[in-house]
Amino acid sequence: MEAAAAGRGLDLAGPLRDLLPPVDFCCAYGSTLTHARPDATSMVDYILGVADPLQWHSENLARNPTHYSSWMARRGPESVTWLADRVGVGVYFNPFVEWGDKGSSMGS
Repeated sequence: MEAAAAGRGLDLAGPLRDLLPPVDFCCAYGSTLTHARPDATSMVDYILGVADPLQWHSENLARNPTHYSSWMARRGPESVTWLADRVGVGVYFNPFVEWGDKGSSMGS
């Protein structure tokens, strides 16, 4: 059981390790974690905490422009952080992030 849990933890950490700029903290949630929907269409949702959102989105836009809508990617990291800070709760959320053959949604 412990080996399975450790393997699952590595699976969950994959996008953080392989795909994204460093984060200060992360919370993963969703139906996949509770085995409610273990099929290929299930997603893991991540909320990422970063100390400097402008710097983080600048780096993530350079690495992963598809993590943003095309119009937001064209507007740049200043617009991403402005939108998150003024039109919501301070989180920019993208529900369609691909990592390998898995779908994820990420808010930062």
